[in-house]
Amino acid sequence: MITSLSPRRLHALVTFAATGFSLLSFSAAAGDADVIQQRLDAARFGETVQLSAGTYVLEKGLVIRKSGVTLAGAGVDKTTLVASFPSEDGAIVRILGQSPAEVWSSKRSQLKSKTGSGTTKLILEKNLGNILPGSFVLVRMANDKAFLDSIKSKVWNEKYPHVRTALGQVDSISNTTLILKQPIGLPFQPGAEIIPLDVVRNAGVKDLTIKYDIGGAPDGMDFTNAKPNNAVDGLLVENAAWPNISNVAALWSGRHGFAFDTVYMPFVSYALNDGSWNKGKEGNGYFRISRTYYGTFQNITLRNMRHLTIQWSSYDNKVTHLNADSDINFHGGYTQRNTVQFDYLVDRDGKGGRISTTPYDASWAPPDGSGNKAIDANGKTVSQ
Repeated sequence: MITSLSPRRLHALVTFAATGFSLLSFSAAAGDADVIQQRLDAARFGETVQLSAGTYVLEKGLVIRKSGVTLAGAGVDKTTLVASFPSEDGAIVRILGQSPAEVWSSKRSQLKSKTGSGTTKLILEKNLGNILPGSFVLVRMANDKAFLDSIKSKVWNEKYPHVRTALGQVDSISNTTLILKQPIGLPFQPGAEIIPLDVVRNAGVKDLTIKYDIGGAPDGMDFTNAKPNNAVDGLLVENAAWPNISNVAALWSGRHGFAFDTVYMPFVSYALNDGSWNKGKEGNGYFRISRTYYGTFQNITLRNMRHLTIQWSSYDNKVTHLNADSDINFHGGYTQRNTVQFDYLVDRDGKGGRISTTPYDASWAPPDGSGNKAIDANGKTVSQ
């Protein structure tokens, strides 16, 4: 089923009953965000909220909380979501599942035996109760001196954020033993938290442009935080599995154009990220891949951004056909086996070459793990 909405300025009242479309016109008093959000909240698995061609002015961010729901436009050059609200709303469009902070401690368990990278078996201290095959668990462990010493983190020595995190889908359960569908990508010690997580699954955004318009265009060469009160992401995906993002442009974002955090097997195709108001310190101005696992990112175009960034325990992600007037930045946090193939790449901020890695004495994060690499259009692995 497809629910179709038209922007207020089109004043369309058309119904195509045979195809399941129902176009809705907005009254002058109605807020575009409220009407679209109502449709997203009412949609069921497999349904699409279809936006007609035109411009939709959002007074607040949109959130897809339900699995299997897609927000679609009529084309990246035809449908535009425009926002100008400050950073309290966080993102213009968000795919959002359950946060670990929402899971009661009584619902959690701990790892009983250590597990190495590449294993699918987790042996727990206690049964997780009514968790079922197909469910997701977050595995994470606080940092300690022994671990940070083992990865040669000479300066960064914080207990949090968790440097070791992994998100996995349960294949089978036998008492206190979980078998995952995909191997865990990092080693964990006894005592690691095992948190059942109700991720949002198979949600999508496609065929539209997301624009943050606070007057004029950001300066592509300004690597400061020019608008700190407007640190709004274009599209943010959190606590999700199998999100599908295709044919989406994020223009003039307040912070990151696209950001992924605690995401399992995202598929992203034909994404354009152009411009950010905040590209300075504290981690701004990225196409950001963080705590993301087994992702596919293809045909990614970056303009006037700071980095394509892979960070914070992300592993086994593949980026292909990157076309960027900025650099690739393996930004620390024990990332593993991520591959970025680029067709075009430059050192945009003039600080670290076309490809940057995190040194052992970095102050912003602990160093990366092993296996990260960048490959040029000829298939050659390159370091600068």
